[in-house]
Formats: sequence, C-alpha cells, structure tokens
Amino acid sequence: MSHLPLVRITGPLAPYRDDLWAYLLGQGYALFSARNLVRVAAHLSRWLQDAHLSPSDLTQSRMEAFLQARRTPGARNWLTAKGLEPILAPLRALRVIPPMGPVPVDLSLPGQLIRGFETYLLQERGIQPITATSYVRLVRPFVDRLGLSDLSELRELSAERVSGFILREAHSSGIGYLKLKVTALRAFLRFLHVQGLSSDLSAAVPAVAGRRSSGLPRGIPEEQVRRIEASCDRATATGRRDYAILLLLSRLGLRACEVAALELGDVRWAQGEIAVGGKGSEAILPLPEEVGEALVAYLKAGRPTSTSGKMFLQVRAPHREMTAGAVKAVVRSAARRAGLPSTGSHRLRHTAATSMLSRGVSLPDIAQVLRHQSLVTTAIYAKVDFQVLRPLARSWPGGLA
Repeated sequence: MSHLPLVRITGPLAPYRDDLWAYLLGQGYALFSARNLVRVAAHLSRWLQDAHLSPSDLTQSRMEAFLQARRTPGARNWLTAKGLEPILAPLRALRVIPPMGPVPVDLSLPGQLIRGFETYLLQERGIQPITATSYVRLVRPFVDRLGLSDLSELRELSAERVSGFILREAHSSGIGYLKLKVTALRAFLRFLHVQGLSSDLSAAVPAVAGRRSSGLPRGIPEEQVRRIEASCDRATATGRRDYAILLLLSRLGLRACEVAALELGDVRWAQGEIAVGGKGSEAILPLPEEVGEALVAYLKAGRPTSTSGKMFLQVRAPHREMTAGAVKAVVRSAARRAGLPSTGSHRLRHTAATSMLSRGVSLPDIAQVLRHQSLVTTAIYAKVDFQVLRPLARSWPGGLA
C-alpha cells in the first residue's frame, strides 16, 4: 500500500495500519475520507500509548474517555461514537479490541412490557418488523405515562384513561400520525387482554375524525411532478438514483417502504415486470419503459459496488441500504430543488392513482396496481364518489355486493 497517503501511526495500533486502509477502501470510502479516519486511528493509538493501555483494554467507557479527550478546548474534528465505528469494526474483526458489548436491555417494567408487545406483534400477529417497531415507538409514551410499579395495576386501567391519552395527543398530532397512534394503541390493548393483564379496552380508543376521509387525497399536478423529476441531476450517481426512485413512486404508485425494500432480483427484465412486496403478499406489476430505462441508467452508472441485494443504496460510503425514511427524504429534497412546498412520497402515490383514472384505466385495474384489497380504498385514493362505485364494486372479489 505504498501508493496510499502517508499517515504515521505510533503506539499499539501501528501494526494494523494497512488493515485499516484495506477495510475503509473496501467499504467504498473515498481516499480523502479514509485518510481522515486513519488519522483518527493514529490519535487513538497515541492516546492508548500515553494511558499505558493495550487495544484489549479499549472498553466502552474508555472509548468515551477518548472521545471526550477530542472534545477538549482547542481540539479539532470532534467525533461521535458512531463516527468512530468505521475504525473499530475492522479492529474487532481482527480481535484486536474486545467485541462490542450487548445492546443495553431496558429491564424496567415498561421496558419488559414493550418487549412482550413487540414479540406478540411479530410472532402472533405476523406483522412486518418495520411496522412492529413503529407500533412500539408510538405506544411507549402511553406505557410510560401509566407509571406502573406492578403488572397487576393494569387491571385498574380504565376506558377514561385510554381515551384521555388520545384526546391529549390530538392537540399536538396531525390526523395521519394520530391515526397511527390509535391503531398502535388498539393493538397494544388487545395484547394486554390476550395476555390476561387487563380487560379488552381496545374499543375505548376513540376513532379519529379524518377531515379528509370523505374528501379526496391530494395528488400533485402533472406539471409539478415533471418539475420534481427534472430537478434530479442525472449526470450524477445521486441524480440517477433519485430519478429512478421518483418514477417508481409517481408511475407505479409504490409506497416508500416498498421502494426501500426492492431487491435487484425483483426486476424481471425479460418479462418486463417488477415484483413488489405488498402488505402481506407479493404483487407483479408491469414495468413501464420509462421506469425500466431509469433503473438501467442507475444500475449502470450510479449504484455503488456492494454485496447488498437491495436495489437502492446510499451513494456515500459505507453505502448503506436506503430506508423508507431516506426515500421520503429524496422526494422532499427534489420538491425543494423544484421550488415547490415540501411534498410527501405518498402524494406521488395519489398522483399515480389519479393519473391512471384520468387516462380511463378501470378502478379494478387501479386497485390491482396500488395493491388495494377493496375498491373502497381505491375510491378514496382516486377521488371518486363512493356512491358512483357501488355498481362497479359488485364485480370486484370481496367487494360491496
């Protein structure tokens, strides 16, 4: 590695300099970024030497002490524990430093209750992990507010206390977010009942009056969609990736979580199809030529080299898989570049529905693309009066006969 920038390491980590370089470059870090991280490793090695410590002494508390030393007055390039991880990972793999300790477990009564709820969602209800995590996060404030010291106190839980929690939350939450809280809380109360910890209070959770449910979800005008897509600089890797993501959202109506979950093998090029993991089942959708071309451009000159099977990755090293949140951020950034108000990814899904409807696509076909189980849902997305749909719904499996 004589071609690499000279970064001198003294102290106990000196023998592992080349290993650090190899790992960082293998993870896709640019030479400049890798050099800065190796310099941090050199500082860590000097700190260990000055403290008369060996790498095997590098416990969590001592790593915190090292980070604190970098935060002293006059120190440059402050670093967080997360920022130190690219250096520590290869050293752990080489067994130079101790393995990472177990993730701290919340042993409090609320913590135990929440873990039981999560297990119930995953194993008994078969809910997707990302949804279970969301439910747990939404329910935790309710559990904490109960102030439990013993599980037997749950038998005293009242309908008034349950409804009061939602009513308080309504003052600080939007309708969509509040509906998620209601769904999560009902699931939690059913869990308590199934476990024999309380009576079934799920019916005590008040319904959220959706001011827009009888109205129509807002899509985005076609001209604005084009501006959002055109804001992507397709001469760059990021632009090619973001453009492909936007087309999947606006042309096929995919959800952000579905875009993030796409695998390389989900695109069936020979058949001109794409497999999408819907809510509980896989759907096969036709791959529009425009979307396929955007994916090809991204795969040829945009997607970083990686062992991951996911379609979309972060452009910057270490090229992590994109999350649903990252997909939503792509939409917000594109709208901002286009000079438009902040836009959610789901509005592009609404746009796909209304666009298909305006082109004369039948409601059952729209429901198939959007992976709806009922035409009622499609009616809401497509902004169609429910009464108009009654004759059509009779022919739809599971419809409103």
